[in-house]
Amino acid sequence: MQLIPMVYVKHKKAVRPEGSKTALFSEDPLEFATALKEAGIQTLLLHDLNLSTLAKSENESVVSDIRKLGFTVHVTATFRTLASVEFYLKKGVHLCLLDAIAYQEPDFLSEVAKAHPKRIAVSIDVKEKKLHIPGWAKPSHKTAEEHAKEFRDEGIYAIFYSDVGSDGVISADSLLSTKRFCEGSLNRIFLTSEIEELHDIRKILSLKLPRLEGLVVNKAFYQRKIDLKSGVDYITNILEDSAEETIAEE
Repeated sequence: MQLIPMVYVKHKKAVRPEGSKTALFSEDPLEFATALKEAGIQTLLLHDLNLSTLAKSENESVVSDIRKLGFTVHVTATFRTLASVEFYLKKGVHLCLLDAIAYQEPDFLSEVAKAHPKRIAVSIDVKEKKLHIPGWAKPSHKTAEEHAKEFRDEGIYAIFYSDVGSDGVISADSLLSTKRFCEGSLNRIFLTSEIEELHDIRKILSLKLPRLEGLVVNKAFYQRKIDLKSGVDYITNILEDSAEETIAEE
C-alpha cells in the first residue's frame, strides 16, 4: 500500500487548500512534487480544476512534467466526455477518476470503460453508513456494494472508496464496513477516508484489506496531522514486520 497525496492544480499552479500548514507546499507544481518525491511519495492524485468541456486544460504541461519526475499519476477532474478522459490518458496518466458523472450518466460510464479498460476509476463515498453522491438531493436507493458491482460489470478497474462517521473521519464502525466492502469487491481499491494520525494507518493495515492499492491523504497532509515521510516509513515498517511474521509462521 502507498500513501498518495492529493494535489490541486489550477492555472498551472498548485493550490493550497484552506487551513493548509504543510511546509512542503509550493505554488510551483514541480517544486511541490519534488518535495513530495524526497518524502518518499511515488504516486500522486492530481485534481485538475481547469479541465474544460472542450477536453483541454492549461495544466497539461504540469501533468507531463510531473510524470517526468517518475511519479505514477492519477487525475480527477470534471470529466464529461470521452475526449476529456483521453486528453489525459494520452499524456500517460495511469487512472482517470470519475465523480458524480459515473452515477448520472451510465452510458458515458460504459463508453469510457469499454474504450479504456484498466484505466478508469470511480469514487464511492459513504458517510454515516449512507452512500453520498455529490450533486444528488436524494440518497441513492442502492448500496455502495451494489454500485460497486455495477461498476465492475461495466469494466471499471478501480474504486476510490471513503467510509467515515458523522465527524468526517474514520471510526470503528466505518472501518468494519470498509472491510466488508473491500472483501466483497473485485476492484482495485484506493481508500480516500480522512485519517487523523499515523495510528489510523496501522488500523487500516491491520484489516488486511484485499486489493488495497493505496491510501489517499488530503486534509491530514495539508493540516500537518501526518508527516508524509514518517507515514511512508511507518507503512514500510509495518508491512515488513507483517511479512516476517508470515514467514515465521510458515
